[in-house]
Amino acid sequence: SDYFEAYLAPLSLMLVNSHKNMISEAYRVTKSGSRSVFTIWGNEEKSLMFTLAKVIVRRYVPDYEANHISSNFDLWRDKGAQLKIDLESAGFVSIKMWEQPMNVFVGQTGEDYMK
Repeated sequence: SDYFEAYLAPLSLMLVNSHKNMISEAYRVTKSGSRSVFTIWGNEEKSLMFTLAKVIVRRYVPDYEANHISSNFDLWRDKGAQLKIDLESAGFVSIKMWEQPMNVFVGQTGEDYMK
């Protein structure tokens, strides 16, 4: 507890079983006034790099139905509103959140890329 001066968790918060537990542990192990950074997969429509496989499967196997319980994009479905509440509940303050496109060619959709 109260040991680290920084906590970095790039692209992992959406992969753990409980993002709330990860957030709470991050807060617990950092010193007061420390900075923590979490990055997640955000807007599915702007994340070609992480969704291209789905585009390919839909194009070449149109009858394929994937029944997923959850998605790596779920934490940003509401533009991070609930995630911000979860961060505040753990004790974090001065929270900064933003959405950044992740496309190889910014602005193109997966279908455009396939063409």
